[in-house]
Amino acid sequence: MRPTALLAGFVLAIGQFAGGPAQADHLAQSTLEARTIIAVAMPAEAIAALLPAGWRSVPFETGPGKGANLNATLYDQLSVVGPDGKPEERSQVLALSAPVMRPDGKVVSMVVGGFVPPAGVPGAYSVQQPAAITMTKQARSLPAGDAQVEESWDFAGTGDTRLHIALTYARGNATPAHAEVLNYSAAKPDFYRIYKIDQAVDVLRSGPAGIDRVSTLTIAASGAIAAILGQQSTVIAVISAPYYHRDIWLPD
Repeated sequence: MRPTALLAGFVLAIGQFAGGPAQADHLAQSTLEARTIIAVAMPAEAIAALLPAGWRSVPFETGPGKGANLNATLYDQLSVVGPDGKPEERSQVLALSAPVMRPDGKVVSMVVGGFVPPAGVPGAYSVQQPAAITMTKQARSLPAGDAQVEESWDFAGTGDTRLHIALTYARGNATPAHAEVLNYSAAKPDFYRIYKIDQAVDVLRSGPAGIDRVSTLTIAASGAIAAILGQQSTVIAVISAPYYHRDIWLPD
């Protein structure tokens, strides 16, 4: 099944990439997060270089994210709970994910990179790099009753790898959405996790849909990350998910 609209998990597609967890699957973790998703169109050869053999990129064909083939998801974990109900470590993370077609023709999501704090390397999908991460976020009400939000994210990776993302936007009405998503690892393509997601989604910018409540957006990348989020990539959509709850299941 191909993604057809904008609102499912962090992959900008409505509907389901996968059915719900099978009875044999087990709950691994539950998280509550605030997310900002930047959907970009990378050159075809650049996104192909991130995928394992036999997997291919499937850019979104319709909806506000039409044409995007990569999502840069910035998320601030507010709560992380293990399967025993006990709190676990929280952090800020950058996840790079792509809608892809498996060798058998099924369209799923694949995590291809990103940044996590050094203690969390290499991340759940064995593809994320260590970085010192600084995030600031500020919201203020305007006289007309609207709210303006400012976000700034800085990732200082190894060597000269740096990423700075800053944006200012007017908050809109968020739309509730539910999704169940299969997320695969580019490093270990046989490994996947199942997300059951409930979220509130606010489309801040979309070229295809003619939406734009983003007043400023800056993306500055150097080092290894510049090949992914550098000047060769075009921003297609910006999404805010101020409420994002997921149960993460692992197959037995």
